[in-house]
Amino acid sequence: MHQYINDFVVTCAACTRAKWKRHKPYGLLKSIPIPVKAWSSVSMDFIETLPESKGFNSILVFVDRHTKMVIFEPCPNTMNTPELVYVFLKAVVSKHGIPIEMISDCGAKMASHMWKGFLEALGTMRKLSTAFH
Repeated sequence: MHQYINDFVVTCAACTRAKWKRHKPYGLLKSIPIPVKAWSSVSMDFIETLPESKGFNSILVFVDRHTKMVIFEPCPNTMNTPELVYVFLKAVVSKHGIPIEMISDCGAKMASHMWKGFLEALGTMRKLSTAFH
């Protein structure tokens, strides 16, 4: 009897319309402004847990948001923030200059105080993305 009542309530149109929403209202989505020039806005993310090849098991991906040009840098899974700074300088800054903004996820390396201080010293605005854009 209990199962029958649960099934009836779940499939009943009047019951589903009358249920109250128990979560906060969704916020407004804000789109990221279109970049002005190439390599002024760069997004960065890791592709992790790959099979090991020559000591590397993840890939650091830099994407120019204006031209959609991509730079792939192999790296170990155990990479720390100073190594991330070195790879960023070698792969992006040395070839394309200092970007105006850097977009990345909220991973431990990208949200660290060292990475934040490094980007502030360069004059680059740090933007952390979320999974629920």
